[in-house]
Amino acid sequence: MTTIGSFAFEECGSLTEVTIPSMVTNIDSSAFENCTALTHIDITGSIETISFHAFENCTNLKDIHIDSTSLKSVKSDAFSGTEWEIDFESGSEDAYFGNLFYKCNRNAHSDGTADIKDGTTSISEYAFSGCTELKKIRIPESVIFAGQSAFECCTGLTELTFPDGLVETDHLVLSQCTGLKSFVIPDGTIQIPAGMFEGCSSLESVTIPDFVTSIGNDAFRQCTFLKSVTIPGSVKQIGSSSQEDIPWETFPKDTIVYFAGSEEDYEALKKTVTNEFGETVYDLRLADSGESSSAVSAESSSERKESAVSEARSENSPSESVAGRNADVPTTADDVSMQHTVFTFAGISLVAVIAAAIVLLIVRKKQSVK
Repeated sequence: MTTIGSFAFEECGSLTEVTIPSMVTNIDSSAFENCTALTHIDITGSIETISFHAFENCTNLKDIHIDSTSLKSVKSDAFSGTEWEIDFESGSEDAYFGNLFYKCNRNAHSDGTADIKDGTTSISEYAFSGCTELKKIRIPESVIFAGQSAFECCTGLTELTFPDGLVETDHLVLSQCTGLKSFVIPDGTIQIPAGMFEGCSSLESVTIPDFVTSIGNDAFRQCTFLKSVTIPGSVKQIGSSSQEDIPWETFPKDTIVYFAGSEEDYEALKKTVTNEFGETVYDLRLADSGESSSAVSAESSSERKESAVSEARSENSPSESVAGRNADVPTTADDVSMQHTVFTFAGISLVAVIAAAIVLLIVRKKQSVK
C-alpha cells in the first residue's frame, strides 16, 4: 500500500497515535480528519504528499514527527485546527518537516528577512503566502521545488533570486508580489507555470532562459509595467492549446512579446495564439527584426563611455575634419560631369522662367492698349 485514501480514518474517535509505514508515499485528503483523540503522528520513509485537510480538526494533535527526504508538498489546511498549529502560530520559529520548508512564522522575521536553512529541498505551497512584511528571502542552492502560491502576496519583496537548481515550480508561485520589479528565471527551467507572475504590477523586466518550451495561462497577467519581453525560440506554446481558452491573458495586451527563434517557428507559434477571427491575441513579433527588447535596452555605462571617447576622437582628428569639409568636393571626372549636368539643367530652368515672365508682360501690355 502506497496511499492512504481519502476519509480512510475520518472521525476515528479512539485513535490516539499513528505511525505511517515507510512504503506510503501519499496521504490523501481528509484521511484522518476529525480524529479528535489523536495526539501523536510519526511519518518516516518515502512520504511525498500530505493532502488537503489530512489531519484537520484533530484538536489534540500536538506532536508531529516527519522524517522524510522525499516530502515535497503539504497541502493547505492539512493540520488546520490542531494543537500543533496553535503552538506554531504563537511561537517564533519557521516550520520544517524533514527537508521541506512548510510554513513561515511571521513572529520570526521582525527584521524583514527570512533565511531558509541549507539542505532544504522543497518549499511547500503557501509557505510564505501573505508575509507582507518580508523584504528579503534567501533561498539556498539545495532547493529544487517551490509549490503553488509559495510566495503569493509577498508585497514587500522588491527582488528575489531563485537558485540555479530551482527549475520546477507550481502555478501562482509568485503571484501578487506587487513590489517585485525584476526576475531571472533559472537556466534549465522547462515550463513557466500558469499564473507565475500574475498581478506582479511593478514587474518591469524578466529574463526567460533557453529551453523553456511553454508559458502557462495568465503567467504575466496584470503585469502592467512589463512593456516588452523576449521569449526564446524553444517556446512552442503560449497559454492553453485549446481554442476556447486562448483569451486567457498570458501577457498584457500592451506588452510586446519578441520571439527569438526562426521565422518558421515564429509562424507556428502565432497559430497557437490566433483566435477564431484570425487575430493574434498578443503583440507577438519576431525578435530578429531588430526591435527586440535587447536591441532597445540601454547601453551599459562602459559602452556609453567608449562611444563618447570615440566621438571625441573623431571630432578632434585633423584628417577626418578635412575629409568632412571636403565631402561635397568632386574628386573624379564622373563627379565633375554630374555636377556640370546639374548646373546645366539649373541654367536652362532659369532661362525658361525669365522667358515666360517676359511673354506674360508683353501680353498684359497689349491687353492694356486695347
